[in-house]
Amino acid sequence: MIQNQKDLGNLINKLSTPLGRARAVVHLSQQYTVPEEHVREAIAILEKVYEEDDRPGHKNDEPIKTAAGLARKILWIEKTIDLTAKTDKTKAAEIAVEFSFNERAFELYNEAGDYRAIRVAHELGLNDEYIELCTKHQKFSDAVNKHLELKQETEAKELFKQLFIDKKGHGRFVTNTMLITIAKETDLQEYAIELCEENNKFELLAEIAAETERPKLASENFEKAGKFMKAAGQALLLSNYSAYYIGVARELYFKEIERLKKESWTLKEQLEVLKMIDVGAGKSNDVSEKIFDAYVKLKKFEEGANYFESQKDLPRALSLFEKGDKLVDARNLAKEHGLTDKVEEYAKKLGSHEEIAQIENTKGNFESAISSYRKQIEEYVVKEHYDRAADIALKVVQICKEKDASGLSEEFRLMSKDLFLKEAEKDEQGGHWESAAKMAEKAGNTERTAIYRELENIARAYHTL
Repeated sequence: MIQNQKDLGNLINKLSTPLGRARAVVHLSQQYTVPEEHVREAIAILEKVYEEDDRPGHKNDEPIKTAAGLARKILWIEKTIDLTAKTDKTKAAEIAVEFSFNERAFELYNEAGDYRAIRVAHELGLNDEYIELCTKHQKFSDAVNKHLELKQETEAKELFKQLFIDKKGHGRFVTNTMLITIAKETDLQEYAIELCEENNKFELLAEIAAETERPKLASENFEKAGKFMKAAGQALLLSNYSAYYIGVARELYFKEIERLKKESWTLKEQLEVLKMIDVGAGKSNDVSEKIFDAYVKLKKFEEGANYFESQKDLPRALSLFEKGDKLVDARNLAKEHGLTDKVEEYAKKLGSHEEIAQIENTKGNFESAISSYRKQIEEYVVKEHYDRAADIALKVVQICKEKDASGLSEEFRLMSKDLFLKEAEKDEQGGHWESAAKMAEKAGNTERTAIYRELENIARAYHTL
């Protein structure tokens, strides 16, 4: 019998092979605190087994992982990290971070090519390494900002210029979107604009200007690049939709239309131009109708409905939902804007008797409401959704009480009890005792409730659920 660590040591020492002693330590350490000298010996044995396994492509990782686990148990953290690193440098780095071995974590993340080396480099104040890693992992804005933080403006500009001209960032293509992001997230907007001007990159210049909230500069350069719609959009941002800039925007739209006529005029492009015209003083019923027809032809019913809702044109929004057979969306939109008649119309088309009943009750049509509630209950019963049917019956009970209809109230009260009991019987057939007990309790049947709860307790005790 093992009573203390001495007994454990004696037991381990009785084994004749080193690997046997190591395996014994692994198994015993799951239940006992094995003497540290034996654990260290086991770690060394398992590490040796791993190192001597020279099968190419079939090296067994189990011994070294087990050794790492033992090292962690005795809080030999540096050894844990070194052992783990033999098979998984990233995991080893995570352990190093956990125990604040940040220098080792940086080294391991770096060797593994893991982007998390960036954060550790930042924490350690390794500025050169941080910049190099940011660039390597295409975090160019961070690299530029670090240069600027270190008062290395020349280096920051040189990095941006290299990306701008060569279009290569550590072997990967640098897109205009990436250049725009760098300009936006750093203090190099002016330098980026200068480079664009020197190289006649009008569209890129316009995009940078737009992202940095310079609509006049953006509009001028979008126009130079032949991107008239974008130019118009920027023009409309100026002077809070003043008449002058609306006129500028219109001229740009006409230029876009002329451009499209020379190329391939598509319905989608026409729609976009029409939507841009359909703002402020440019709004007209004729333009709105053309936009509506375009959405119908493109079969973009939901997108169109959302557009007209944003323009507060609910009739067209609802009409598009209807044409797209999206009656649930139409009903929800009508409900959101308090269009009761439309809600009722869609509820009838959807066959939502409960919703119809609620509307009729609100309108004071008591008998009609009760009739619709009955239809909903019947529908749920056919589908064997007895609990849902019972809940509606209880709702009707409350409505009848408010109307002093005691006879109907009692009818629906008894109906709800019967339905809850049917749901309990359905649960009984499936052996769902807890749910059956809840349904029987709602039905007011204390005997059934007690039986089901007793079965539930027995099932839990014997893990037979």
